Amino acid sequence: MRTILVLLLLAACVAAELLLRAYHARTARQRLPVDLRAETRSLTWDAIKNKYRVVCLGDSITYGEDLHYAETYPAVLADMLGPFAPSGRAPARTGSKHPGLDAVVINSGMRGDTAVEGLARLERDVLWYRPHVVVIAFGLNDGNLGYWPLDPDRERVMLAETSLRARVVSWLNYSHLWRTVSARLGRTAPRRRGRLPWPAWLSKAVRPVGTGAGPNGALGRQVEPSGPGAGNVSAAAGGRGKGPWPRVSSRGFEIALTRMAARVRQAGCPTVLMLTTTPIAGTAQAELDTQRFEAQTQLYAEYNRIITQVAACSGSRLVDVHALFEQRGPQGLAPLLAEDGVHLTPAGERLLAECVLHALDRWQSAGDVQRKGC
Repeated sequence: MRTILVLLLLAACVAAELLLRAYHARTARQRLPVDLRAETRSLTWDAIKNKYRVVCLGDSITYGEDLHYAETYPAVLADMLGPFAPSGRAPARTGSKHPGLDAVVINSGMRGDTAVEGLARLERDVLWYRPHVVVIAFGLNDGNLGYWPLDPDRERVMLAETSLRARVVSWLNYSHLWRTVSARLGRTAPRRRGRLPWPAWLSKAVRPVGTGAGPNGALGRQVEPSGPGAGNVSAAAGGRGKGPWPRVSSRGFEIALTRMAARVRQAGCPTVLMLTTTPIAGTAQAELDTQRFEAQTQLYAEYNRIITQVAACSGSRLVDVHALFEQRGPQGLAPLLAEDGVHLTPAGERLLAECVLHALDRWQSAGDVQRKGC
């Protein structure tokens, strides 16, 4: 009798797991955050499953701050690659090595995002599309000398993912039944003596992190920490001494990029491109005093070196956007940057798309284009 009950219980768990997987697969794309482009949220698997899929993951440069969707570099790249694009326009460039390629370029940029936050949403916003190419572009927010209160917590959560407890929870999270029960208990269990209910403390090390509130990538807008232990925030964030310090430490930035590239590779994506940051100038320089602007510029140079190193170590393709933009000189750079000196104009986004397209033309043979995605 006991054996029969155990078998019935196992059968019920398997049935519940299968039903929940089907339900989550049907409803997951209905709850995408509004921080993503509406054109991205509206994509369905049936519409893109037979396309050559390129996913652009990044911050407001990828998102296209204050720009129409058609002016963003992923949309321009889609027009350059082939006829399939949300805009429905014909290819804008016929000189590509892949003319008429039936491609879709997905804009997974989110304003204000760091590499740590990009890593946290990698499964949902990148791997779900089973991409053939992934373009990773972070650094401007990571190296921004403007403290956001949640950034140290996000970085600690990322670093805690190597602990034994985090590994166990990560394994359990493959089960949709476990995730559903854990979420339900986490919402309904009472909080006693300031302690979290058991599912919450167990999943604390790997809980999802959001984008938080704050300035959309503007430089120099620092929020001073307050309260007990505020003086230790710099060390927690990886800074040296007193602020200002970057939103993400150099070590955290390197770890996030490395894990990002590794997970994309493990998922079977054949091509990963890593972009260095675009330059800052104009209003950004006028907004900061000379000493702080020099410190910010040096920090971005350090983070670009990290991007270069991670790309080399992970087997990713480096696209040195910073150098390509700087080659234009001060006069040539001015039309590419918006009034804030950080974000890009439509001309800057177009140049960025051309840089990515040139990298694809250079590194991908016709055989690579036909390879399966993740």
